[in-house]
Amino acid sequence: MKQTAIGFLVCLVAFSGLAYYKSQSEKATDRRIGATIALVQGQVRELPSFEAKRAFFERYLDLAHDTAYSTAYTPGTRQIPASFDSGKYARVYCDFLRRHARTAGEKKLEQEFRDLEVRLEEALPSD
Repeated sequence: MKQTAIGFLVCLVAFSGLAYYKSQSEKATDRRIGATIALVQGQVRELPSFEAKRAFFERYLDLAHDTAYSTAYTPGTRQIPASFDSGKYARVYCDFLRRHARTAGEKKLEQEFRDLEVRLEEALPSD
């Protein structure tokens, strides 16, 4: 009986420790997601063409975010916490906007997105 109780307590402590680790890891992932999105979107709003090409940005920014987020975010499982690759998010985000700028014939805007991607690569870690 005593061994069963000790075994139960050991399992309970181990399970609690894993649950705590996963919870803390997910909080860190959420903070990284928020910081990355704020940085990328802030940099986009500072682009020289942002005001002049407002219609382009209104049309594509949400789509760029959705595409980049779905590529960079990996949901967690019971055993593995969620993860987010900030560098991948920035690359996919800029690539999406650059491709649509090229399709629209916006060479200057295309170059601005290329330059933005380089700046973000230096500022953000990639997992």
